[in-house]
Amino acid sequence: MKTIFYIFWISFSLIAQTAENYMKNAEAKFELGNYEGAIKDYTIAIELEPNNAICYYNRGYIKDILLDYEDAISDYTKAIELDSNYIDAYNNRGIIKDELGDYKGAIQDYNKIISIDSNNADAYYNRGVVKDKCNDYASAIEDYNKTIKIDTNYIHAYFNRALDKQNLADYKGAIKDYNKVIQITPNDIWAYINRGFSKAILGNDKEAIQDYDKAIDIDTKFSYAYYLRGNSNNNLNNNIKACEDWRKAADLGYMDAYDMLAKYCQK
Repeated sequence: MKTIFYIFWISFSLIAQTAENYMKNAEAKFELGNYEGAIKDYTIAIELEPNNAICYYNRGYIKDILLDYEDAISDYTKAIELDSNYIDAYNNRGIIKDELGDYKGAIQDYNKIISIDSNNADAYYNRGVVKDKCNDYASAIEDYNKTIKIDTNYIHAYFNRALDKQNLADYKGAIKDYNKVIQITPNDIWAYINRGFSKAILGNDKEAIQDYDKAIDIDTKFSYAYYLRGNSNNNLNNNIKACEDWRKAADLGYMDAYDMLAKYCQK
């Protein structure tokens, strides 16, 4: 009996080693951009070692890159069946479900991650993104709050929370979040645009213009910035400057500017 057991152990060891070799080959092919070759090697590795969650995850990841979402989900699901705490598999499966419009399924995957790791900032953030798509802005803000509590420099959480606050007409709160975004990344053009828009809504067109000026400094061909600056100049009764901005916006292809030119700039 001992001899038979020993021979079996040796055979299993050789099989496992062979599977490992195919995994290494797959990793090398992946690094070289040979995705189809990598998938084939992971498939062979799985045939040799069918309970290897990493093989399924990695093969799913490559299929994900190739936009083969259904098969990628299948591989991530198998990885999860073999390892119920496989956070990366839940995360990637959740992202695909989100992209496919399965928002309920995506939220379930992020919920699972949070149940495994309550300090996973990405899970809260990703769940917030899905809730935004469901127009559940208040709940999304709660997720972004948790994201920021875990990672105080999570810039996308500040930005998305600001957008949600704008959607809920909390413009002062939105401005505070855009301030933080600009503090972290001083050349974020959309932070200036959106902060300026919030200031204009609150009647502070002078400061709004300063934000639009900054956006134009970053990108002199940003038509929307000229358009918004024209609106604020118009609100301040600076008709000449407003018309100049709308003409520039129109020249750069922003079609709504033509309406403003027709309404306010006809001599």
